[in-house]
Amino acid sequence: MGNNEKSGGLKWIIIIVLLAGAGRAAFGCQKEGQVKPEFTTAKVGRGDVTQMVTATGTLKPVVNVEVAARFRHHPDALRVFYFRIPR
Repeated sequence: MGNNEKSGGLKWIIIIVLLAGAGRAAFGCQKEGQVKPEFTTAKVGRGDVTQMVTATGTLKPVVNVEVAARFRHHPDALRVFYFRIPR
């Protein structure tokens, strides 16, 4: 029985140390003199959303893809059986 009492006390000491460390980490992350971010709020309303964009220049694609037919002739028939997945 004496062994269980010691392990119970040790368990509480470990829990207290872990909670103290977590609290220190939470408050320690905020540096002194650090400027807090400013937020701007606005009233929400209904209306049209419009935006004008002016630009000059040439648009170029990021990736060019060539699209070509795999066969030159049209198939004569397309055979599909009911309840089977076509290949």
